[in-house]
Amino acid sequence: MRTPARALPEVARAGTKGYTFGLEEGPGHRPGRGKGRAEPDGRTQEVGVPGPKGPLVLVIMDGVGIGRYAEGDAVRSALTPHLEWLKAHAVTTQLRAHGTAVGLPSDEDMGNSEVGHNAIGCGRVFAQGAMLVNRAIATRSLFEGPVWNEVVGNCLANRSTLHFIGLFSDGNVHSHLDHLRALLTEAAGRGVKRLRVHALLDGRDVGETSALEYVDPFEAFLKDLGAARGVDARIASGGGRMFITMDRYNADWQMVKRGWDTHVRGVGPAFATAREAIEAHRRARPGVIDQDLPPFVIVENGRPVGPIADGDSVVYFNFRGIARSRSAGRSRSPTCASSTAPRCRG
Repeated sequence: MRTPARALPEVARAGTKGYTFGLEEGPGHRPGRGKGRAEPDGRTQEVGVPGPKGPLVLVIMDGVGIGRYAEGDAVRSALTPHLEWLKAHAVTTQLRAHGTAVGLPSDEDMGNSEVGHNAIGCGRVFAQGAMLVNRAIATRSLFEGPVWNEVVGNCLANRSTLHFIGLFSDGNVHSHLDHLRALLTEAAGRGVKRLRVHALLDGRDVGETSALEYVDPFEAFLKDLGAARGVDARIASGGGRMFITMDRYNADWQMVKRGWDTHVRGVGPAFATAREAIEAHRRARPGVIDQDLPPFVIVENGRPVGPIADGDSVVYFNFRGIARSRSAGRSRSPTCASSTAPRCRG
């Protein structure tokens, strides 16, 4: 097994009977055996002690972790004699599965299944989706790329609407509202005059009933953006992430259809504001959490304020690839039940 020297546990650096570790760094590595050694130029470190022959088994126990508190920790409360034996007799260490250790923007960011799938066994830390988007926005490479210029250019050429669909929170597992704010600000600066947001409420990666904590300040942001840039920017529709659109398991066509009817056809429970919609759905379904809220359509003078129409552009602003393929594919399909698909850039 070869790993970067810095990734090796201290117990292994000191040498442990029954285990063999080989290390290499840099292009000048020369194989060898013996105690730990560092070349003067720092190119190579190597340490090794005799160990048993294989086989080596890599076991990934999904959902098993090392918690800080006994309350609610099923693993700590369970009978785990084999894990306890390994901890007492084998070479062990603890790995962090969240934050900068696995390529997320900050140590406040929790890990998730996709982050773990990308990070485990890769031998290095690399930027995950959230950090990549942060960098792309900070360096403006996102706004200089062909895709962004195509969707914006389409709106400018056709005087059409630019729509944004995605998970409406700062959970940083699928999306982050800072990204959406940056996209809206840039679009307004480029001259797009009509902006619409289709909000998929979270309640899973953030507080279960925290939707209004995001909706209220975002409505204020859109109002300020409109006043500063002379644009018409609004929330146009929405609903719970597990009820419409965001079919993360690629197994519920009705969820996708409900999203299509809401975002494209403008068909669904009508309200004047997103706050009004959320409050009304909560009254109708006591105890419901945000991810399960039914859809809503924002209307003005009896008409939807922002259904997706022919010639519009659509940006799906989730950075996590899961849960978007069928919705994206649907936008290019000719029919869905009795509805007709608009011809959109997206």
